[in-house]
Amino acid sequence: MSSALSIQYYLTEVLGVSQCLMPKDFAGTVESEEDVAIAFLAPNPLTKSEEQLLKKMALACPIQPVKILNLDPLLGRDEIEMRLKQLAPQKALIFGETLFHVIKGHDANFFAYINEAFEFAGVNLFASHELSDMCKGPNVNLLKKQVWQQMKQLS
Repeated sequence: MSSALSIQYYLTEVLGVSQCLMPKDFAGTVESEEDVAIAFLAPNPLTKSEEQLLKKMALACPIQPVKILNLDPLLGRDEIEMRLKQLAPQKALIFGETLFHVIKGHDANFFAYINEAFEFAGVNLFASHELSDMCKGPNVNLLKKQVWQQMKQLS
């Protein structure tokens, strides 16, 4: 999926924008799928709405292919590290505090890593908002926009 289609998809399907006019010459840069991969790390279990949102975000992500890893937080840090090393993405987004604290430790400040990368298993990781907060609550649109900005920064 081209960058232009990814952006349009995210604006219409994820953010709910009813009309989206893109500049005629907007092409974006398309990178080889073999060269680029992003992992979305999401804690299991997910509700149906959280799973649908995650899939929409994966389709809209400017970097493809996106691999979604639904991880049980009880797996522990070593198992998550092994799975990331097997997948070997260049970058990853961690959705929510639960998995973040498994990886980074319970003393780490989750919010300090929302826009700051840290390395784990040879991968640059970024913390992102809880999927449940992006599905319901007073800040749904704001949180979705912030995650969209994060995804654009990763490209």
